[in-house]
Amino acid sequence: MPAHPDDTRARVLLAMLHGARDRGDRGEALRAWRLIVEAELERVRGIVRGFRSSALPGGRVPAADVDDVAADVFMRLHDKSHKLGGRSVGELRAFMRTATQYTCRDYVRAYVTEHQRRGGSFDAEPGSSARAASELALTRLTEQLASDDDDAEIARAIIHPALALVDDDKRGVLVMTESGYTVEEMMERFGISRDNVYQRRRRGLNQLRDAIRELSGEDDD
Repeated sequence: MPAHPDDTRARVLLAMLHGARDRGDRGEALRAWRLIVEAELERVRGIVRGFRSSALPGGRVPAADVDDVAADVFMRLHDKSHKLGGRSVGELRAFMRTATQYTCRDYVRAYVTEHQRRGGSFDAEPGSSARAASELALTRLTEQLASDDDDAEIARAIIHPALALVDDDKRGVLVMTESGYTVEEMMERFGISRDNVYQRRRRGLNQLRDAIRELSGEDDD
């Protein structure tokens, strides 16, 4: 089967990049890298469009924001050619995919933070936009607690009433974990120690798991 034109172009540009590196020509290497990044634009847009997070409206990056997220990917990669060690198209694509996924996670984190700002703290009254964002973000966590697709479907159907059984302080840590916050940021947000962050996370997951089991009628054997 003949090579796809996009793959052929990527292969040529990679050869230019590594050839310039081998010669020690930093200017030419940077030019080749920027051509690579531009050539991968549509592929990056596709990854952004396919990115899924239950914390987002409809579970995906809104169409109006796809180009902005893709632009953020290129800003992230603009001068990062030295971070690409591989010489194959497959390694390039994996590198681009990873950078795009990290950028999408940053977008989700900013989205949830904005909802928190508009709705108040994680301890806001039920029905606030902060609580709604919490419920959306934690929907994905239920998939980690389910053993197969059928269980995941049941968990998703009962996640909202199950969240009412999770303590507010533990819910906040779970939401921030799912949204990509670091332990240090959670320590600052809640004014607690590192050990307390881990403790709240563990206990929150246990409470959520137990609530899902209780509401789905599952036994603990």
